[in-house]
Amino acid sequence: MKTYQTIIAAVAAGLTCSTSAFAALVPISVGQSQNPIGTTSVAGGASSLDTITSSLTGSDTGSFTATVYTHDSNNYFGLTGLTFVYSLSLTSGQVGKISLNDFFTGSVVLANDAGVAASYGNFVSGGTVGFGYFNDFTGSTTLIVQTAAAGFDISNALFQDGVQSDATSLAPVPEASTVMAGALMLLPFGIGAVRSIRKDRTA
Repeated sequence: MKTYQTIIAAVAAGLTCSTSAFAALVPISVGQSQNPIGTTSVAGGASSLDTITSSLTGSDTGSFTATVYTHDSNNYFGLTGLTFVYSLSLTSGQVGKISLNDFFTGSVVLANDAGVAASYGNFVSGGTVGFGYFNDFTGSTTLIVQTAAAGFDISNALFQDGVQSDATSLAPVPEASTVMAGALMLLPFGIGAVRSIRKDRTA
């Protein structure tokens, strides 16, 4: 009986540890940050849809790989869209911040995966997801961004430490509803412009 109790206690402790490890992985919206970033990886069950590897252009040298995965029902991230995994490997230079562009999606979850861990992450207006490092690093880092998006496209990433380098990347494509909402927000400006043109013509 004691053996079973010991096993049950060990399993319960393991589940508690697993839960706490993913506790920081909650969706954030534009204007929010995530600190500290949980450490995890894409769980088994997600399928790779596309991968792009490119060389850095600028003051740093190295390679950058962006991979997009289908949603994994086994993950703990909380969103049900595509997951993007980014790996930077430096051969010279150093980086203090990584900016991933074109994230026009409602919310994201940010996480470290391997290599040097980011010190903080944020989601700023203009569709930029940022990972910052309190100390500029050399070597490699792998980061995860999970989204609610269903599509993806070519984008770019920036690497900064006082000077800037960039590389080709992948980013989510906004849902049709998001695009429509943006178009509706611009509609009053269009109507105002048409009225102004008509007034000028009649004047």
